Amino acid sequence: MLKSRDRIGEILLKESIITDKQLEEAIKLQKESPTYSGLGETLISLGFVKEKDIAIALSKQLNIPFFSIENGLLKPQKEHGL
Repeated sequence: MLKSRDRIGEILLKESIITDKQLEEAIKLQKESPTYSGLGETLISLGFVKEKDIAIALSKQLNIPFFSIENGLLKPQKEHGL
């Protein structure tokens, strides 16, 4: 049985990445848009967050570690083409 997960917007609010007002604006724009885009895409297009912020929030939502070159957890090897 799946347990309830926090929504991306709630996670970004808890982490003080966005404000309540920014979340409301993004949701309003999302509802008014003729083409559906996810909340993350909308927040990025408004300039409220960066792609990395969404990736970190998704990792928290899904309870998986966030790996990146910046945090040292991902070390690409030149010989592997990364």
